[in-house]
Amino acid sequence: MDDGHAIGHRLGLGHLVGGQQHRHASGTLLADELSDRDATVEIDAGGRLVEEQDPRLADQGQCQAEPLLLATGETAPRGVGLSLEIESAEQRGWLQGVVIVRGIEPECLGGRHDRVDPALLEHDADRADQLAVLGNGIESEDGDGSLVGSPVPLKGLDGGGLARAVGTQEGEHLSVAHVEIEVVDGGLVSVAHDESGDADGSVHGPHATDWLEANYYPWPVIDLHKVRADPKAIAQALARRGVSADEVEHIVELDLVHRSLLQRQEALRSEVKALSKEVGQARKAGDDEKASALADQSRSVGDEEREAAAEAEMAGTALRQALLVLPNIPSKDAPDGAGPDDNLEIKRWWPGQVDGAPEPTYAEHQKVPHWEVGEQLGLLDMERGARLAGSMFPLYRGVGARLLRALGAFALDAHGDAYEEIRPPTFALTETLLSTGHLPKFSDEAYQMERDDLWAIPTAEVPLTSMHRGEIVPEAVLPIRFTAQTACFRREAGAAGRDTRGLLRVHEFDKVELFAYTTPAQARAAHLDILERAEGLLQALGLHYRVLDLCTGDLGASSARTFDLEVYAPGCERWLEVSSVSWFSDYQARRAQVRFRPAAGGSPELCHTVNGSALAWARIWAAVVEQGRQADGSVVLPEVLSPYLGGTLVIPCP
Repeated sequence: MDDGHAIGHRLGLGHLVGGQQHRHASGTLLADELSDRDATVEIDAGGRLVEEQDPRLADQGQCQAEPLLLATGETAPRGVGLSLEIESAEQRGWLQGVVIVRGIEPECLGGRHDRVDPALLEHDADRADQLAVLGNGIESEDGDGSLVGSPVPLKGLDGGGLARAVGTQEGEHLSVAHVEIEVVDGGLVSVAHDESGDADGSVHGPHATDWLEANYYPWPVIDLHKVRADPKAIAQALARRGVSADEVEHIVELDLVHRSLLQRQEALRSEVKALSKEVGQARKAGDDEKASALADQSRSVGDEEREAAAEAEMAGTALRQALLVLPNIPSKDAPDGAGPDDNLEIKRWWPGQVDGAPEPTYAEHQKVPHWEVGEQLGLLDMERGARLAGSMFPLYRGVGARLLRALGAFALDAHGDAYEEIRPPTFALTETLLSTGHLPKFSDEAYQMERDDLWAIPTAEVPLTSMHRGEIVPEAVLPIRFTAQTACFRREAGAAGRDTRGLLRVHEFDKVELFAYTTPAQARAAHLDILERAEGLLQALGLHYRVLDLCTGDLGASSARTFDLEVYAPGCERWLEVSSVSWFSDYQARRAQVRFRPAAGGSPELCHTVNGSALAWARIWAAVVEQGRQADGSVVLPEVLSPYLGGTLVIPCP
């Protein structure tokens, strides 16, 4: 890279290897350690020829080195190609080195600064539309637009102290959607992963700015091609959820503006390319005056191109943010409605129903709320929980704590036949919550640790959905099923005016989650499997429950179809939601870029995701205690929990 100014040590590029055939990577080299035989850069993008750009000194910021074609994964023969001309630091303080991958054409750095702009290096060989900006005026793009090979991740290069190694990262460690991004800084400023900086030395990134303003994520949430092709149909579908047609129209307008600005940027970029070639031709002809004038013109157009790029990025950010809050398109099978009152009850179950027993009514001793029963029997201490962590943080004790543990173990054992048990982290990155749709829409409901860019998970759905984020899996391995028990954290920001006594509404609760990646054809069966398993647990526990088919106005933002399970709590005299079983179509998979490669061949397709609670234990605990309360004040627990409670199923009244 070259901006015509000294930037400390010269930047030496060692061997870089990426893609499926990972080879050995070498570290960066200081200028005096870089011999004329070490001027090689190797990128394995998979299945194609790659080019090697010989790093060499340049003049007036114009790229003049010629590429050397290498076979994939092959190192340039020693002494073959253009040699690297090393000059002393007193003579020249800069060195140009441009990595060329799969027919990529380099451009020169446009402006002149006291330091080289940081370069965000990224390349995804699986995305035909990938345009990866390597720096100010240096860009890479697929030469033929084909889908070949796997991503080429480039780790950070530091042209100041050259403290960090140039290397590669294994495919399974790549960040979201096969793109590995690192910052190259030619000065002495430390720039962290996923941060970027300016020529004046300032650094910015997701840790230094509000996360919502950060460009975490380049993919639309619903299929933008469908919005472009038939915005009226999309508006009609989303109108069933109460989304105004103006929101869809606004997205269409933003998309038009964004594409227009990208076209202007591309036109200016093409002009810079043409001028750069003319500069080279003039220099070869010995016409330095013409070359200098053309170089000035090139820099001027380059400035315009950078301004256009900034405008395009601003428009792109506005488009992405509008898409991020747009909910999923509801299933055609979801009942229409405006809110909870329009949900459709499709089933009720109670013990003895199959034998003709009537729906149960409850005795007076069962109409005691669980917070009173818990306090009386020493099972639940909400007062001490509040003393430790604030209101709505429960504290279970004695047999109450053991009951909670037993419920979780019982459920995990029940699902172990088909679902792999996972114990994910309790905290997740912003991009992980973006993948499920919990951000940005529900940011007020979540607990955030801004210092670390981490969020306490509101459900195990969040980490499980990102288990294969940015990956392409073979169709043969689908469906992939996971189960996990975690603590879940929610602010319950909308709880004002609602009943928050006991366990009705809490900030922290334990829950077992079921999750599956599927093909579109497998999604319905996987959705029903989770529903049946959640119902099976409730039936095994002997709990009176009902199933609701949520109307379009009550669906979660990411869901296309949801069934809620509610148990009856006689002490509270209300139905309590204990599970939501949802099919998300490709909405979450598009955000997380989880795809599968069809067994019959062809391009990768987006997976579908389904998940459901099986079950959320705070309210199950409440229903078990209330439904199981006896006339003498004791509580009889469900028989299926006997192995987890040492055979003791009666909590006596003191």
